[in-house]
Amino acid sequence: MKDLTYALALPDDPEPFWLSGTVTLGKHLDNDLVIAGEDVRDFHARIELNVRGPRVTPIDGATVLVDDAPVEAPVGVMPDEEIVLGQHRLRLIAAGPRHRGRWGLHEPGAADGIQIGTELLVGRAEECGLRILEGHISRRHALLAIRSDSAWIKDLGSANGSFVNGERLQGACRLFHGDDVAFDVVRYQLIGDAPDLTPIRPVGEEPDQLASLAEEPRSIEATAARATLQVALAEPQERAGLATDALVRGPTLVGRSAPFTDRRYPLAFGRHSVGRANDRDIVLAEASVSNRHAEVEVKADGTYLVNLLSTNGTRVNGQDIHTRRLADGDEIQFGRVRMTYREPPARAQRALMRWAWLVGAAALATLAWLLLR
Repeated sequence: MKDLTYALALPDDPEPFWLSGTVTLGKHLDNDLVIAGEDVRDFHARIELNVRGPRVTPIDGATVLVDDAPVEAPVGVMPDEEIVLGQHRLRLIAAGPRHRGRWGLHEPGAADGIQIGTELLVGRAEECGLRILEGHISRRHALLAIRSDSAWIKDLGSANGSFVNGERLQGACRLFHGDDVAFDVVRYQLIGDAPDLTPIRPVGEEPDQLASLAEEPRSIEATAARATLQVALAEPQERAGLATDALVRGPTLVGRSAPFTDRRYPLAFGRHSVGRANDRDIVLAEASVSNRHAEVEVKADGTYLVNLLSTNGTRVNGQDIHTRRLADGDEIQFGRVRMTYREPPARAQRALMRWAWLVGAAALATLAWLLLR
């Protein structure tokens, strides 16, 4: 799905001000958008764009409101909300291609979702379209809305928070097909039904055979069966180290900026979380990287990079992305951290694929043996 473009609709001005990258607002002539007025500071606010939408930040404690709520730290803004500077009310608008489909929240394991419609209020109150009585949910916890044919979520000042892909929401943000959405600890998945969206596995649904290749074996028998099949079926010259060599020669991320220069991150089959937090699979201890920044998934048909709720975005070859299938040589940026994606040589790729199918065959054989004994 193509991205949206954003603009500010100005009072008494028929032409909107289109946003790009980072812009500053204030009455000084050096601002990107000059707003005159005694109640406006020289440099009043900054608006930054990423794939999750605009974020507004007051400069040096200036008074900024979003829909009449005071803003003290960076918050996300969704279309049709107003950013208030002094007496000036600037409405955010968005434009982009039509989704031509519906958006729904799916509970874990549920085939049918709760349709968002135009707006869906979430909370404990009786007027909420999605009423949640479990957990520590506020009366009016969050709002989901369709704006410019895209799905958005806004936390309504809930005590225990709303989360997108595990990261607590500040203000509003744009949602994408497949996002994990949680209100306190109550979890859902956003799924769209437009024909241009890739089908995904709902939360809680059993993984398919290819996805199960990424899981660790759950028994001693399965571990032994995998090792035996790998060695027995490998070519003689490969038997000595197929199990480790295949992974080493698989897809790899190579660091290109300090302090990660030339550091290699091998990618096995399955998902790999990327972020600043110590519990990530790929830990990037750099200030521009979010705690839960992105995810890399190696599947049978290729390697996919997904941006999560990162503050500074994820880029491939200089372009902000949400989801992208990677190709050999792609230049990736997680915040300011630069990396190159490398595919294995064809022969190593065949060995990696053979290893994956052997794991699957061993797992199926072990499962059949456990069921029959």
